[in-house]
Amino acid sequence: MGAAETREDLIDAAWELFAEHGYAGTSVQAIINRLQLSKGGFYHHFASKSALLEALAQRLAQRETSLLGSALSAADGDPALRVSLLLSVCRIWHPSLLEWTPQLAKALSRDDNQHIAQALEEARAKLLSALLERVLQSGASQGLFQLDEPQMSAHMLMLFSERAYTELLMRLVRGASIESLLSSSHAYIGGVERLLGTRQSLLPRVAAEHIAQIVEAAQRR
Repeated sequence: MGAAETREDLIDAAWELFAEHGYAGTSVQAIINRLQLSKGGFYHHFASKSALLEALAQRLAQRETSLLGSALSAADGDPALRVSLLLSVCRIWHPSLLEWTPQLAKALSRDDNQHIAQALEEARAKLLSALLERVLQSGASQGLFQLDEPQMSAHMLMLFSERAYTELLMRLVRGASIESLLSSSHAYIGGVERLLGTRQSLLPRVAAEHIAQIVEAAQRR
């Protein structure tokens, strides 16, 4: 087994164990036992469990974005649509994330997995903030968004989006109705529009059938 493959296997094992037992309930020993690896093999790749968590969060953020790759490419030149794909609260019910959203919701719903939620939030910000800022600048130059400082606006939008996204994930796990999730999603998207200083309903709204599909997928887990 090569070094790169071992590193990826460690991230895989950590994700499985964090989902089963929580971040706090998973030791480094448990991770290496899952792979029948030595401690030296673990520490060759990661200095600590928190370093492994950071790598996991980066992978989750990249995976989530890659699932939306074709949609992002198709939205090139449409700042409003690209904003809705870059902000997690707007894209949570996207058909490309039919299996992803329930999987993430189940893992993050554990009280002891808030470390993962926070790390993922930070990884998304690192991955997407610069791109979001460029999209905001493009939208502002076209007169779609009323923004004085696109960089600050991108930061504020990311913070708002992540908090709202986490709330929707928790409500999904707790069995909220499709109607309730739809209403909350539309309210949150309206909040994004107000932060953008744009007209109401510029950003795409969520389709009830897309929420229903993800609710059904979550119930199967």
